[in-house]
Amino acid sequence: MKRICFFVASLFLFMGSAGSADFSKVKPVRNVILMIPDGTPYSSLSITRWNNWYKDRSKMNLSVDPYLCGFIRSNTAIGPIADSGSSTSCYVSGEVQPTGFIGTYSPDFGERNLEPIDGKKAYGPAANVLEAAHQVKGKSTGLVATVSFTHATPADCSAHFYNRGRSDVLASQIVHNHFDVVLTSGNKYLTEEHEQYLKGQGYDVVRNDIDAMRNSRNNKLWALFHTRQMPYDWDRDQQKDPSLAEMTEIAINKLNQNKKGFFLMVEGSMVDFASHNNDPAGMLSEYTAFEKACEVAIEFAKKDGNTTVIVVPDHNCGGLTIGKYHLKNYTGLNVEEVFGGVSKFSRTSEGLIKEINKVPHTEVQNVFKKYMGFELTQKELDDLYHSADYVQSPLPKNLRNLAPEPTWHNSSFSSLISHIIADHSPFGFSSDTHTGEEVFLAVLNPNKQVPSGYHTNVELSHYMMALVGMEGKMRQFSDEIYAHHDEVFQGYETRISGKKENKYFPTLTVRNPKNGKQLTVYAQTNKVTVSANGKDTQVQLPSVAIYVDKTDLFYLPKNLVNYIK
Repeated sequence: MKRICFFVASLFLFMGSAGSADFSKVKPVRNVILMIPDGTPYSSLSITRWNNWYKDRSKMNLSVDPYLCGFIRSNTAIGPIADSGSSTSCYVSGEVQPTGFIGTYSPDFGERNLEPIDGKKAYGPAANVLEAAHQVKGKSTGLVATVSFTHATPADCSAHFYNRGRSDVLASQIVHNHFDVVLTSGNKYLTEEHEQYLKGQGYDVVRNDIDAMRNSRNNKLWALFHTRQMPYDWDRDQQKDPSLAEMTEIAINKLNQNKKGFFLMVEGSMVDFASHNNDPAGMLSEYTAFEKACEVAIEFAKKDGNTTVIVVPDHNCGGLTIGKYHLKNYTGLNVEEVFGGVSKFSRTSEGLIKEINKVPHTEVQNVFKKYMGFELTQKELDDLYHSADYVQSPLPKNLRNLAPEPTWHNSSFSSLISHIIADHSPFGFSSDTHTGEEVFLAVLNPNKQVPSGYHTNVELSHYMMALVGMEGKMRQFSDEIYAHHDEVFQGYETRISGKKENKYFPTLTVRNPKNGKQLTVYAQTNKVTVSANGKDTQVQLPSVAIYVDKTDLFYLPKNLVNYIK
């Protein structure tokens, strides 16, 4: 199979819509590691620091502490409270986006715009810095996460669509977008056809097999665990499920084989899930796991000497605080009284549910004592017995009517257990949704060129573009690889077919009536068939052919037209 040799010879300087920050003098580096703890408020760092220090007085700091340098405004195209889709999409593309968008230009909202928006580009793909690192600079690229590879943050870095819920569209794009290493969850979304394609491209494809992942000697690797997301770190089976730190180390080792360098995105995915559920144990579990992954990345960067590590959440979530309403004598409490109980937590709400459903109700207090360090009050025990989803309840089902409101990510039973855990902690929550405060920024840069102070999400994007030598060039690059098909094939016969069967996966047929040559382009893939003189040749795009139903357009590399001239 041929692969198009794609080179943009005329990339020109074009400043985006960022604020006053100027990163034109930032020196490019060989490797970039972008680490995103999803939905992580700064208070998560405070709680993790205190908990670590309480357990071991030699552990005063987190690995990111020496590199904390400022704050980032994380926002959508129109408002201060972002989702993961709009936020990380902006970080890697430089384009502000509405909630739910994945790497896609925003519609123009007029006076509500927070940054200038070109409405003519609305719903089309906005190329990201990882794609530029690969296609223009020849770097390897990778994704590591504990949720599905189609979930918002990994998809932001590897796909383009206006609806983050279309996992079928996102999965196809990601599979065909030339990422060298993908270590995540999401077996549900990797179809047999996807797997066969990857294997045909020389990848090792591993499903639910930690030993196979560890033993792979192939620098092109997909390894997926579980259906939609992996267990929380405290709850995982260490013999079956890798830690985020281990996956980060494996990804770095493989990507680093490329002499031109790499761009790796690592997500601490499920801090966000625990934040939505107001589960302080889950937040501790997941930020601690993310912190260990940061240690791996930072140690590599320090030894390598040509790697920048950026640590930044996509948004805040939960409104977590040390201290809460009705916490008596709060300023008089010593560290033992605040963190003594918390330090005994060893399961999240999800993990605790599995444990209490294994044993008779007469043993439930022992389970809480063993894994959480406390016993239930009589009211909490009654609430547990009355929960419709408590398998071991001594009450008949018709008397079990307690059904707390489920949170966005978790069941009502999980919400109940989370609230019980929170009641036995000194932590408060103001929300079970995202919140709009600035997020923290930590940067290790070998050249000491760090964006300190306060910056917008667009400005952070321009900093990353500078690190891969693409500052001022991304919009031109995007226009080159994602041009409208009617622009690319102006003067030729074009036809889109198959929309009735599946409106997201049609085919584009282009014909040159002068020589009889024909192209067939398959939506959401990199596959193109060139037909000439009775012979079909398979061609592979360096990017993905993206079809958007809202515009009824394919978005393709401009130089694809050369195949039918």
